[in-house]
Parts: sequence; C-alpha cells; structure tokens
Amino acid sequence: MKFEKKNIKLFFSKQSESIVNIIILVSIFIFLLIYFKPELILLKTTASGGDMGSMNYLAKFMRDDLLPEGKIFGWSQGRWAGYPIFQFIPPLCYVIIALLSYAIPLEIAFKIITVSGVFLLPIASFFAMKFMKFKFPVPILAAIFSLLLLFNEKNLTFGANIPSVLAGEFSYSFSFSLMVLFIGYLYKVVSEKKFSAKATILLVAVIMSHIVTAIIAILSSAYFLLTKNKKKLIGNFKLLFLIIGFALAIVSFWIIPAALRISYTTGYGGDWPLDNFFSWFPREAPLFFALAILGTAIAIKRKDSRIFFLLFILLVSLLGFYFGEKLFTANIRYWPMMYFFILMIATTPLELLTEKKIQKRLGKIIPIIPILVLLITVAWIKNNTSFIDYWIKWNYSGFESKDMWPTYEGINDILKDTQGRAYCDLADANDKFGTPRAFESLPYFSGRPTLEGVYAQSTITSPFISYTQCEISHHCAGIPKVAGIERTTYHNITAGTMHLEKLNVKYLIASYDLLREELSNSPQWKLVKDYNEWQVYELLTHDGHFVVVPQYLPNLIVEKNVEMRKKISLDWWKDTNLLEFPIAYVSNTDGENMSRFGGEITNISDIVRTKIDNNCIINESVKNEEISFTTTCIGNPHIIEVSYYPNWKVEGADKIYFVSPSFMLVYPNQQNVRLYYSRSTEEIIFGIVSIMALFVVIFHKKFFVLFGSLLGSKNRKKFLS
Repeated sequence: MKFEKKNIKLFFSKQSESIVNIIILVSIFIFLLIYFKPELILLKTTASGGDMGSMNYLAKFMRDDLLPEGKIFGWSQGRWAGYPIFQFIPPLCYVIIALLSYAIPLEIAFKIITVSGVFLLPIASFFAMKFMKFKFPVPILAAIFSLLLLFNEKNLTFGANIPSVLAGEFSYSFSFSLMVLFIGYLYKVVSEKKFSAKATILLVAVIMSHIVTAIIAILSSAYFLLTKNKKKLIGNFKLLFLIIGFALAIVSFWIIPAALRISYTTGYGGDWPLDNFFSWFPREAPLFFALAILGTAIAIKRKDSRIFFLLFILLVSLLGFYFGEKLFTANIRYWPMMYFFILMIATTPLELLTEKKIQKRLGKIIPIIPILVLLITVAWIKNNTSFIDYWIKWNYSGFESKDMWPTYEGINDILKDTQGRAYCDLADANDKFGTPRAFESLPYFSGRPTLEGVYAQSTITSPFISYTQCEISHHCAGIPKVAGIERTTYHNITAGTMHLEKLNVKYLIASYDLLREELSNSPQWKLVKDYNEWQVYELLTHDGHFVVVPQYLPNLIVEKNVEMRKKISLDWWKDTNLLEFPIAYVSNTDGENMSRFGGEITNISDIVRTKIDNNCIINESVKNEEISFTTTCIGNPHIIEVSYYPNWKVEGADKIYFVSPSFMLVYPNQQNVRLYYSRSTEEIIFGIVSIMALFVVIFHKKFFVLFGSLLGSKNRKKFLS
C-alpha cells in the first residue's frame, strides 16, 4: 500500500510539471495575442510603421520576380538606382513570406512572419534550456524571462524586442529565436557526440535570416574546444567542423558571392557610443544581474558546464558589442544577446529547487512558483510599458486604414506608367501615411522606381542619393560612415535639381514648405497635383530616360583601389560644375582605346573638356534584369543611369565601364545594345557546392555508411563512431 502511494506521489509530481509547463506556455501565447490581436494580423492591409512599411516591397519582389525564376537574389530597379536585391540582405524571412503568400494574401503572410520571432522566442528559450538538461522550473522560467526582453522599451532598434520588430528588425527577431534554439540544441548534440543534420539545418536558417545572430551562434561553439582533454578536443572539433562546415557549404551560394562583391556596398552607420551602455537596460535589470551572479557562483562551485556555456556566450556577445564594426556589423545588434543570456543565467539558481532537501520542505508548492513568477512578470510588463500596444495597432492596421490613405493612393495613381524615377523629400508629415518612409514604397504601390529604401549598405549608390536628400529635405538621414555625407537641413534646390536629373528623377513629391515654395518659382519644375500638405512636381528639363549620351567625352582615371574611386566620385558629385564631365574608372589602361576618352587624369581638378555631338535618337526598354536600347550614335559614350555591378554583361558593346557617380557606361559598336544581369561564375560554382552539401546532410546516414564501407571493414567502425 505504501509502495502504491509512493508511486502515485512521484507520478503526480512529474505530471504536474508538464501541466504547469503547458499552462504557462499557452498563457504566454495568449498574453502575446492580447497585444498582437488576430483581427489586426489577419486584416488584409499593408503593414506600415518605421522601416517595416518599406519592407513590403522586398516580400513582393521575392514573390513576383525572384522565386518564379528559381532565384532568391537578383537585381531590382525599384530602389537605389538599381541594386543587387537580397545579395547583401538575409533572404529567409522573405522567402517564407513569399511561399506563404501563394496560399494566403501577401499582406497577411507578411504580418504573420514579422511577428513569428516574438512568438517563437519563449518556446525557443524553453526548449534550449531543456536541451541543456536544466531541470524544472528552469526551462519554463527561461520562457517567462524572455518576455522581459521582448517588452523592453529602453531601446527601439537594437533587435529582438518588440519595438525593434515594429521598427523593421523582424528578420533579426526571427533569427534570434532560431539562434537560441540552435545554441541549446548544439549543447545537446556535442554532449551526445553524434552528428545531427538538424543542427546543421538550424544553423543554415540562422545564417540565412541574420548575420549577427549567425556570428554569435558560430563563435559560441568555440566553448567546446576549451578543454585540456586531447581526445575530447579532437572529437568536439570534428563534430563542430561537420555541423558548421556543412552549414557554411550549404549557404556558400549566397555568402561567397556576397563576400567577393563587398566592395560594391557602402559602410552604413558605426558603433554606438559606450557611454549609454547601462542606460539601455530596463529598471528591473539589477534584480537579474544579482540572480545571474548567484548562478555564476553556483556554476563555479559545482563546475556546471551548462552555465559556463551560457557565460561564454555572454562574453562572446560582449566582445561583439565592443568590436561590432570590425565584424562589419553595428555594435548595438549584440546588446540584445547580452541581456538575454543574463536573463537565462538568472534562471539557473532556481534549479536548487530540485534538491531533495528543498523538495521535502516545499513539496507540491514548487510547481506553483513559476505560475507566480509569470503573474508577477505579466503585471510588471503591463505597468511598465507605454507605447508598444499603440505601435502594434499603428503598424498592423496598415497603410490603407490611415486617414490620409486616399491622398497617398492618389499620389501613387498619378505616378503609375510615368517615365523615370520618382522621389520625395524626407518629411515628418509623411508619417501620416503610416511611416516617415512611406514614399519608399512607391515601387510596391505604383510600380514606379524611387531612389531610397531600406538597406542603404547594399549598394554603392546610396551615398550620392543620401547627399541629394540632404540638399532638398528639411532634415535627412545621412550616412555617418561616409565622409562628406552629413545630416543637414534644406539648403540647395539648384544643386539638388541637378543631382536629381542625374539620378533620372522625373517626379518629385514635396512636403517641406521652403522646398514647395522654391519648386513653384522654378521654371524647371511644373506642378502636377496639389494635395495640400504634399505637391507632386514634374521636372520639365529632363525626359526621364535611363540611357543618355553626355555632352562631353568621359575622362579616365586608373584607380588604385575601391576607396579611391568612392572618394573621387563623391568629390565629383559635390561639385556641380563637374556634373557634365563624366569620369570612367579602369584598373589599368592595357588594351584601352584612349580615343574614347577626353583624357587620362589623376584627380578632378585635371578634368579635360572634350565636347561631342549628343544629338542622338535612343529608344530604350528597362526591366529589372535587362536593359536594351537602339541608338543612332554608334561609337559614342552611352551612360546607363543604373548602379554599376559586375554581374551586368553587355551585347553590342565591348565592355561595361564604371562611370561617375556609380553608373554604367558603354560604347555601342552596333545599333542594338543589350545589357543583362547574369549569374557570376562563383554563383554557379558555389550553387553546385550548396546543392551537394545539402544532399549530403539530408542523406548523411547513407552517405556515411557508403563512405565508411569504402574504407574497408577495419576502419568502418572507427569512421562511423
């Protein structure tokens, strides 16, 4: 009889833990749904707010232009005077959105995936700690504590928290949750000393959704190499080499071409000052610092490798924060990792509740503790958040629900089927449409290409566009890492107009009072439509064509390095007296027909002015990955006002030159010319490598058995072990 009671007690204890875990996870899910209301997420409107509103175009482009061609990166003419879309942007979230949109509306698919990282983080935290064999209630407390990171309002764009998601960092949020899951699962895999295809695929997903989380995930694995046991070191190294090596091989089709083309990007932003480091932590942080210190003390006393692993990741995140720029990333992206792993370490002291002495005293009260922690956490969040609920409603009610939607829709309707590019001044008033960056979505709503968009770092043309924005806007974003691109106020419509013409802007949407006044008094601009706070102007002195023949022969500069070219081009751009005198760049003059150029120069002060006849008839057709034109000026320089990139090839001309500011130049040798965007040799080679690596990972067991058999019976066992 006593034996039966004992069994009933043990069974009830284990069952109660499972029930508590389920109750809390479901409660967290419901709590998040109170904020991310299904009626908003499932509403067929286009998400707005911050950078998020600008990212709908990326999802649409993935669905309509890339996936149907069997690609996940290519070329878009929609922004940045043309740029290699998704070549330098982690594409996974957009691929998932696009695939999901074949079953449900794109707008809803976009919303679901943008919030998915938020809902995944508590679950990922729970299972990560379970994989590391932390006992109840540590895993469920990890899920609860993750809410404190999600609802942190002290920083708005660092990543992982809800404000950052709403500002547009949803790929980071999604990848962050996968990173947490990967880290926990990696500990399990290494402990069991068995290769896992799941770990490799999980790491692939982390890499393809955000580079910062991938850096932490990979660097964190170094912990398993910190051992004096030579046999263990070799075993861990082999295992990590397989998991990480295969993951990198699978994504090589994307990261290798990106690495080889990194010179065609722009350094954007820089490390944030460290003075504000502690101000970014929320009010409740000291409590978790104390718990984390206690957890560290317990780890030292018990030599708990699990907590040491979490401490190691915390250290790696801290180093990432201090050396972010050297890792080609912004340091603030590592801050969320630091706070998150402090929260995770803070849960570990409660594993003491599993000790027999404490269990005897507390007994059935232990399962109630995490429920109380959840209630306190939820109450704290409700009383210490101010704007998250409003931001969610603002973003997910969408562009179409805003009071100014008819005006915004009207402007987009005007720009449909027009020539050239459209642009706008950066104005706070634009937020009435849903985001200050509303007009970056012109390609999404009207099909009309514009200049700006998100991910300024993914193109070489962004500095010139940013400089022009600073000329015509009340205020501008600027690009801090590019010398000469400083945040200014409106100051020069004359120079701004010249630059807009060079960027093939035919229509300008103006909001700032001073800009509108000067446009109305300029003979170069014609008012098309007045919407009170916004006016649409047409540039009369420009025909909106992408292919032009300059008035003067281009000068030629032999560039020593990429930075030299970038600096000279920016200096040339800032001096409007030089805009009519193009500069072409080559690495050397071997085999060049020098009669094509006005002269070879070393700096812009030596410009040679050789006038040519540019009275040409040109008919053009511009698509995303193909630009074709006919010309009556065979042999003359033709500038294509689209960003230069090595993947562009030409038929009907010898080669494509890089020409100032960052465009393409050809000398036609026949009437019909065609430029086309194609896969590079390395894209083809590493595409094959990726497919082979993926095949091996999926069928790794059969592959290992086959390969082991080739080694002979003597070595087969050793290989498979």
